[in-house]
Parts: sequence; C-alpha cells; structure tokens
Amino acid sequence: MTDQSHNGPPPVPKFTKAELTKDVSWLGARLREPSSWAAVSALLGVLNLSLDPGLMHDLSLIGMGLGGVIAFVLPEGK
Repeated sequence: MTDQSHNGPPPVPKFTKAELTKDVSWLGARLREPSSWAAVSALLGVLNLSLDPGLMHDLSLIGMGLGGVIAFVLPEGK
C-alpha cells in the first residue's frame, strides 16, 4: 500500500519565462550552424540503414516540410 498522507496535489515543475527563452535561443543558435545540419543528416543517414523504405520516404517528406516552415518563419540574415 502507498502512504497517502500528503496534502494537496503533487508539486509541478516550475519553468520561468527567462529559462525558456534562454533554451529556445540556444536551440535556435544551434540550428543556424551548418555543422548541426550536417550532424542531423548523418544521423538520418544512419537511421536509413534500418528503416523501411516507405517510412524513410515519409520521414523525409516531413523533414522537408519542417524545413520549409522553418525557412518561412526565420528572418533573413543581414
């Protein structure tokens, strides 16, 4: 049996807006580096060794779609 003597709901992890902004900024900075995209393509190449060709085709279409959305959303470099 479990002890249910605690009061109230379990604690919820707290995220501040500053922490979230910092994490998103870090991720955005990594995604702007060509080496990150090279690493992603290498990982996808490794996955291709063990995935069904139909699934790999679907995943590549999803990746191209996400790339298009990212290209649309990110501002042009100066």
